[in-house]
Amino acid sequence: MFYLPVLFLTLAQDVPATHALDREAVMRAMKKTLAERPEAADANLEIVDLSHFPVPDGGMEFEWKGLTPPASGQSTARWKGTVRHDGDRIFSIWAVVKLTVPCRRIIAADTIRPDVPLVESDLHEESFEGFPSEGCGGGRSAALGRVATRIIPANMPILPSMLAAPASILKGEQAIAMYRDEAVSLTLPVIAEKNGRIGEVIAVRNPVSHKVLFGLVVGEGKVLVESASRAASPANGGNQ
Repeated sequence: MFYLPVLFLTLAQDVPATHALDREAVMRAMKKTLAERPEAADANLEIVDLSHFPVPDGGMEFEWKGLTPPASGQSTARWKGTVRHDGDRIFSIWAVVKLTVPCRRIIAADTIRPDVPLVESDLHEESFEGFPSEGCGGGRSAALGRVATRIIPANMPILPSMLAAPASILKGEQAIAMYRDEAVSLTLPVIAEKNGRIGEVIAVRNPVSHKVLFGLVVGEGKVLVESASRAASPANGGNQ
């Protein structure tokens, strides 16, 4: 039947030419991406393994978002990439790599308790080679004055995600609750029921009426309550 050769020819034209993934081309594509990121420009890169299936001819890309950090206790990371071919078609590839950069990190000199501002003696700093992540590149100066959000054991590396700004209002201390709109402005002294940082909503208590209000922490010792009716009371001592 005369149409079979034509059919086979059409199918052959639709199948892209394939070849083994080229290690040097992969390395060049990865280094191009690393060169565009300041934190990884001096990285040491080793390719441990590559996709084993054939790939089509085309432009190779390894975007930073395709790089998965190593799992805890492991030294290798998986990096997903693509080959763009035949216009807008994409062929997925992958590689297993070892990627490290010169780093500085801070270590807890002793057990660090939450909500206590960090001082020099709480921390020491060390150099190491590590994966470019949030734990790499941090120094003591960036941590001083901040507080831990949980207990950090001695000798543990301290990541930025473990720290926060110190509380602007402390539990049990007096603060000022404020309410303002176009017609009225009220303020009254309150007692904080918990620590609060700027941007957090906390409970505060009117020491005269003993009513509990909820306010947004807006500054040192200041909260903004959501309604005048909740802030005011017959003996609130407010100003109008």
